[in-house]
Amino acid sequence: ACYTCHPDVHEDGLVYNMAGTDMGRNLANVQTLRDIGDIPPYKWNGKNQTIYKQDGMRFSTILTRTEAFSHKELDALVAFIEIGNPNPPNLRFNPNGELTAAQQRGKEVFYRDFDNYGNEIPVDNRCYTCHPPPYFTNLQMTDVGTLADSDDPMKFDVPQLNNVYESAPYLHDGKAPTLEEIWTMFNDKDEHGVANDMLKNELNDLVEYLKSIGDAENYMDEAEVYEASVSKKNKKK
Repeated sequence: ACYTCHPDVHEDGLVYNMAGTDMGRNLANVQTLRDIGDIPPYKWNGKNQTIYKQDGMRFSTILTRTEAFSHKELDALVAFIEIGNPNPPNLRFNPNGELTAAQQRGKEVFYRDFDNYGNEIPVDNRCYTCHPPPYFTNLQMTDVGTLADSDDPMKFDVPQLNNVYESAPYLHDGKAPTLEEIWTMFNDKDEHGVANDMLKNELNDLVEYLKSIGDAENYMDEAEVYEASVSKKNKKK
């Protein structure tokens, strides 16, 4: 059933092999279903552009039952997912918009354009390029150097970061149990953002900021600021 992997319309924290053949390849970390109606594509490999396709014939026949959903059933399922099932309160998020000192420092790391050595970080390798507000995803496919030997060659859909504190494990195959390990264990070539120059306290601050990111509705104004800054940078080129 859907709720087996997605209890409370969320995720069970497990990793599955969804392949019909070649078992053991292309492992997939279960993703949340909360507030995803506006952030296609779907699946880690981004093959499904709509929730209808994500939950269509292949899903219903391979994963849940022996026949496809009826049109009425599929409409109802998609409507339920698209209504934007709410997240529980993020206790690290301040509704007033105020950040703790650590969260503010972490936000500055998230939006930085230069590393600790004064080198300009390539635009495509800045945190906010792939994870802009309000959903903290650019809805694009990218390669962050995390492919395993058991993965087919592919790029991955950039995940949203809203309420990311409750979505462990991390990365497409769940190999990172914590946010810290995304960069301390699986980013030795700085392909998933420039991080190897960071001091431990800077990484701690970045993680504190990421954990404080709440629902998308809280970042609509910040999104306008981001889009304006990107437009300004593009005009300079």
